Amino acid sequence: MAFDTIYKEGQFRYIESLSSYLRQFFNLGERPDIEYSSGLSPAIAIEQNKRVANIRSTVGTLTEIDDYLRLMFAKLGQPYCYSCGDPIKAQSVESIMGAIVKQFNDNKVYIISELGKYADGPSFLKFVKKNRTKMDK
Repeated sequence: MAFDTIYKEGQFRYIESLSSYLRQFFNLGERPDIEYSSGLSPAIAIEQNKRVANIRSTVGTLTEIDDYLRLMFAKLGQPYCYSCGDPIKAQSVESIMGAIVKQFNDNKVYIISELGKYADGPSFLKFVKKNRTKMDK
Protein backbone atom coordinates (compact mmCIF):
# COMPACT_ATOMS: atom_id res chain seq x y z
CA MET A 1 0.00 0.00 0.00
CA ALA A 2 2.80 2.43 0.85
CA PHE A 3 4.52 2.35 -2.53
CA ASP A 4 1.45 1.73 -4.69
CA THR A 5 -0.80 4.48 -3.33
CA ILE A 6 0.72 6.90 -0.83
CA TYR A 7 4.12 7.17 -2.49
CA LYS A 8 2.65 7.21 -6.00
CA GLU A 9 0.29 10.09 -5.12
CA GLY A 10 3.15 11.99 -3.44
CA GLN A 11 5.29 11.43 -6.51
CA PHE A 12 2.55 12.86 -8.74
CA ARG A 13 2.42 15.92 -6.48
CA TYR A 14 6.19 16.30 -6.75
CA ILE A 15 6.04 16.09 -10.56
CA GLU A 16 3.22 18.65 -10.61
CA SER A 17 5.49 21.12 -8.75
CA LEU A 18 7.96 21.03 -11.66
CA SER A 19 7.69 23.10 -14.83
CA SER A 20 5.64 21.80 -17.73
CA TYR A 21 8.83 21.35 -19.74
CA LEU A 22 10.29 18.97 -17.16
CA ARG A 23 7.00 17.12 -16.64
CA GLN A 24 7.03 15.87 -20.24
CA PHE A 25 10.07 13.69 -19.47
CA PHE A 26 8.33 11.71 -16.70
CA ASN A 27 6.16 8.76 -17.58
CA LEU A 28 4.46 7.78 -14.35
CA GLY A 29 1.45 6.02 -15.81
CA GLU A 30 -1.95 6.21 -14.11
CA ARG A 31 -2.67 8.02 -10.87
CA PRO A 32 -3.50 5.73 -7.96
CA ASP A 33 -7.16 4.86 -7.55
CA ILE A 34 -8.05 6.85 -4.42
CA GLU A 35 -10.96 9.19 -3.86
CA TYR A 36 -9.37 11.81 -1.60
CA SER A 37 -6.03 12.57 0.03
CA SER A 38 -4.92 15.60 2.02
CA GLY A 39 -1.81 16.73 3.81
CA LEU A 40 0.38 14.63 1.53
CA SER A 41 3.63 16.36 0.61
CA PRO A 42 5.72 15.61 -2.49
CA ALA A 43 7.50 12.29 -1.97
CA ILE A 44 10.77 10.64 -2.85
CA ALA A 45 11.22 7.03 -1.69
CA ILE A 46 14.25 4.93 -0.94
CA GLU A 47 13.60 1.22 -1.21
CA GLN A 48 15.38 -1.26 1.00
CA ASN A 49 17.20 -3.93 -0.93
CA LYS A 50 19.27 -6.82 0.30
CA ARG A 51 22.71 -5.83 -0.87
CA VAL A 52 26.03 -7.38 -0.15
CA ALA A 53 27.76 -4.36 1.29
CA ASN A 54 31.11 -3.62 2.74
CA ILE A 55 31.24 -3.47 6.54
CA ARG A 56 32.20 0.22 6.20
CA SER A 57 29.09 0.99 4.13
CA THR A 58 26.65 3.49 5.55
CA VAL A 59 23.21 4.67 4.53
CA GLY A 60 24.95 7.43 2.57
CA THR A 61 27.07 5.01 0.54
CA LEU A 62 24.23 2.58 -0.10
CA THR A 63 21.84 5.30 -1.28
CA GLU A 64 24.71 7.06 -3.09
CA ILE A 65 23.76 10.38 -1.50
CA ASP A 66 27.30 10.74 -0.14
CA ASP A 67 28.52 11.61 -3.65
CA TYR A 68 26.12 14.54 -3.79
CA LEU A 69 27.03 15.67 -0.26
CA ARG A 70 30.74 15.49 -1.07
CA LEU A 71 30.17 17.59 -4.20
CA MET A 72 28.03 20.10 -2.29
CA PHE A 73 30.64 20.60 0.44
CA ALA A 74 33.44 20.87 -2.14
CA LYS A 75 31.62 23.55 -4.13
CA LEU A 76 29.87 25.48 -1.35
CA GLY A 77 32.07 24.83 1.68
CA GLN A 78 34.76 27.20 2.94
CA PRO A 79 37.89 25.47 4.34
CA TYR A 80 39.61 26.95 7.40
CA CYS A 81 43.07 26.42 8.87
CA TYR A 82 42.87 23.99 11.78
CA SER A 83 45.52 25.80 13.82
CA CYS A 84 44.75 29.52 13.40
CA GLY A 85 41.16 29.47 12.11
CA ASP A 86 41.80 31.72 9.08
CA PRO A 87 40.02 30.89 5.80
CA ILE A 88 42.16 28.95 3.32
CA LYS A 89 42.33 30.56 -0.13
CA ALA A 90 44.36 30.25 -3.31
CA GLN A 91 47.59 32.25 -3.32
CA SER A 92 50.01 33.29 -6.02
CA VAL A 93 53.73 32.54 -5.83
CA GLU A 94 54.38 36.25 -5.25
CA SER A 95 52.03 36.41 -2.23
CA ILE A 96 53.62 33.28 -0.71
CA MET A 97 57.12 34.70 -1.20
CA GLY A 98 55.97 38.01 0.31
CA ALA A 99 54.64 36.19 3.40
CA ILE A 100 57.94 34.28 3.78
CA VAL A 101 60.00 37.49 3.49
CA LYS A 102 57.72 39.25 5.99
CA GLN A 103 57.88 36.38 8.49
CA PHE A 104 61.65 35.80 8.35
CA ASN A 105 62.82 39.40 7.69
CA ASP A 106 66.46 39.31 6.52
CA ASN A 107 67.24 35.75 7.64
CA LYS A 108 68.41 33.14 5.16
CA VAL A 109 65.59 30.77 4.16
CA TYR A 110 65.96 27.42 2.41
CA ILE A 111 63.05 26.12 0.36
CA ILE A 112 63.69 22.43 -0.19
CA SER A 113 61.84 20.16 -2.55
CA GLU A 114 61.54 16.57 -1.40
CA LEU A 115 63.97 14.44 -3.35
CA GLY A 116 63.57 11.27 -1.36
CA LYS A 117 61.92 9.72 1.63
CA TYR A 118 63.50 10.21 5.03
CA ALA A 119 62.66 7.82 7.85
CA ASP A 120 63.85 10.14 10.62
CA GLY A 121 65.23 13.58 11.37
CA PRO A 122 68.94 12.66 11.27
CA SER A 123 68.73 11.28 7.73
CA PHE A 124 67.01 14.49 6.59
CA LEU A 125 69.68 16.63 8.28
CA LYS A 126 72.36 14.54 6.55
CA PHE A 127 70.71 15.31 3.22
CA VAL A 128 70.64 19.05 4.03
CA LYS A 129 74.33 19.10 5.04
CA LYS A 130 75.32 17.18 1.91
CA ASN A 131 73.46 19.58 -0.39
CA ARG A 132 74.03 22.87 1.49
CA THR A 133 76.64 24.11 -0.96
CA LYS A 134 74.21 23.64 -3.83
CA MET A 135 71.52 25.47 -1.84
CA ASP A 136 73.73 28.43 -0.98
CA LYS A 137 74.26 29.16 -4.67
